[in-house]
Amino acid sequence: MKGKINQCVLMVQSPSTLFCYWKLSNERKQIIKHHFSEEWFTLHKKIRIYDITKINFNGHNAHRYQDISLAEACTQTFIYDVAPNRTYCVDYGVETQEGNFFSIVRSNEIVTPRASSFKVGFATNTISKWQEGNQNDPEWFQGYSCYSYYEKNKGGEYYG
Repeated sequence: MKGKINQCVLMVQSPSTLFCYWKLSNERKQIIKHHFSEEWFTLHKKIRIYDITKINFNGHNAHRYQDISLAEACTQTFIYDVAPNRTYCVDYGVETQEGNFFSIVRSNEIVTPRASSFKVGFATNTISKWQEGNQNDPEWFQGYSCYSYYEKNKGGEYYG
């Protein structure tokens, strides 16, 4: 399977900086080359970063997006000046002769961390202790219920 990997990976570097890298197989490049009837090296490569915070992203409904032009041999880049506490994903693609963006591969979704401690939730310290294995359950866990079971009584009313 070597050479058949097509992927785009997005990682958080800081609350305002992301790191992205991508790999395309020669087969994928050939398909794109034939689709556009152009040599791969002549196509204008770009990444498009989408702000998809709190939405079910379908590829066309981002809050906003930004295109970043890439050098021909570029396989990775830092993305600066993103907003903290937002959800992002990236498409790697090419610009068509008509100036449209043609996506080739999409990254994973990531959430940038909050930029300042006053925005951190009340349970962050407790969750950190739990994640580090310093306590079995977060302190708030005893008061948390994620499942409820309801049955109908003979009168047709639900009770829990």
